[in-house]
Amino acid sequence: MARRVYDKWTVLYLFAALALAACGGEDGDSSGTDAGTDTDTDTDTDTETDAGTDTDTDAGTDTDTDAGTDTDTSECYPGSFTIDEVDTTGDLVEISPYTCIDGSLSILNTTLEIFALPNLQSVGGYVEIRGNSALTSLSGLSNLSSVGVGLIIGLCDMDTQDPPAVPGNAALTNLTGLENLTEVGGDVDVCRNQTLSDLTGLESLVEIGNTLWIGWNVQLTSLSALESLTTIGIDLWVHDDSSLPYCEVCDLTDTAIVSGMLVVTGNLDDACWTGSELSCP
Repeated sequence: MARRVYDKWTVLYLFAALALAACGGEDGDSSGTDAGTDTDTDTDTDTETDAGTDTDTDAGTDTDTDAGTDTDTSECYPGSFTIDEVDTTGDLVEISPYTCIDGSLSILNTTLEIFALPNLQSVGGYVEIRGNSALTSLSGLSNLSSVGVGLIIGLCDMDTQDPPAVPGNAALTNLTGLENLTEVGGDVDVCRNQTLSDLTGLESLVEIGNTLWIGWNVQLTSLSALESLTTIGIDLWVHDDSSLPYCEVCDLTDTAIVSGMLVVTGNLDDACWTGSELSCP
């Protein structure tokens, strides 16, 4: 093969051309670097800083604050709560959002005719309602299904004079509003409610952990609302309900097992009372 031979001038020309090409490449690289730096820096800084700051701050603040507030008021109230005559409306507003109360709920000595606690489902302690002279309904407890320590409607106290210093609920004629109550872990006391005629509202009550005490309800005529009650954990006391026939107590003991004593006296004489003791057919 024939070789091509270059003279020295041609060789010098070729080297010069290569050098120029190399310089052009470096300039191109510089341009690329500048462009890359400008574009990346501006874009990254503007986009990330603005978007990150706006999104995180606004969304985080709004969402966390609102959600936290709502959740807290729907949890159990931590302790016991009393609704009384001092600031009755304020008390109701404060406790009404809660679905449960860890301690007890007392409604004492108010002038309420009705009240509303529609969210309340359970009370860990007792529910005590007494001294409310105008109260006509317990419909405000319509979602209450469980009470831990006891349900007290009125005042059951052997040491209290009659009429008692702390009265029952003078205008309450029945217990409508407690239809969802199925279980009470402790006592159920229904005493000294001057116009109470029956226990309507307790139809779903199945179990009482301790004693059922019904006394001094002078217009009470029937216990038939307790037809679902199967268990009375300790004693049954039904006394001094002067309009209540003794046979009503017999009907109750036909369906409910009483583990302790049965104390009956001072009720309305009928075929189920011998004059000194209960005699069920």
